[in-house]
Amino acid sequence: MQRHLALLAALGLAACGLTGEDAKQAARQAVTGARITLSEAPPAPPPAPAPPPALPLAGQVPEHATSLAGRTPEQLRLALGEPSLRRAEGPVVVWLYAAAGCQLDVMFYETPEGARVAYAQARAGGFAQRSESACLAAVLQESRRRPARPPAPVEPTA
Repeated sequence: MQRHLALLAALGLAACGLTGEDAKQAARQAVTGARITLSEAPPAPPPAPAPPPALPLAGQVPEHATSLAGRTPEQLRLALGEPSLRRAEGPVVVWLYAAAGCQLDVMFYETPEGARVAYAQARAGGFAQRSESACLAAVLQESRRRPARPPAPVEPTA
């Protein structure tokens, strides 16, 4: 391949009027600076998975429920306190946080690293119109009002 590039570079340089040592130097630069084709390039390593966004510290309101994805039950408990309800639905464990006019549903799946939040949704209840961040703020405020208690057992569903 390099031999062909050198030959092409030499022919191109001869056509430009370069000869002798100037042509050799230009040919060397052309060969060493030549880019390989995509078929010859080694495959790029896959990108490292992005770490989940930083979980707000206890007492801080996350802007979106999706920022809870990838978190452990312990991390969620530290940030939001104990859930109002826990239930198992097949391979999923669902935690429900309730506040006046708002609910936060969090679903955990088992991974090789342990249980992790796979899905979270904050929603207004009834006819109330609230933003997601307002619902999360209400959930956090409600968790501050409740006394600390040990984790409740998971309630299986039929």
